[in-house]
Amino acid sequence: MPPNELREWLKSQPFRPFRIHLLEQTALQVNHPELLSIKLASVDFFEKKQGILLTEMVLTNTFSLRHVSRLEVLPGEVSAISNGQASL
Repeated sequence: MPPNELREWLKSQPFRPFRIHLLEQTALQVNHPELLSIKLASVDFFEKKQGILLTEMVLTNTFSLRHVSRLEVLPGEVSAISNGQASL
């Protein structure tokens, strides 16, 4: 998958949560655009971890864009992200 195609999914307004299906039968759910960091040939996937004093983003998966088999919009979900401001 070209990196720009995945970036378009992240930029959609309003943001619609989606699932990334990988060739090895793994699926990752993207509920917020800040959960992904797209590079030239790979993607870093982060998860929100609640700490005692703050919430932090933790890198949990890195995968090649070549391993993305398809993207799937999650039915009935629209995230209320406006002006780039929303809680995860």
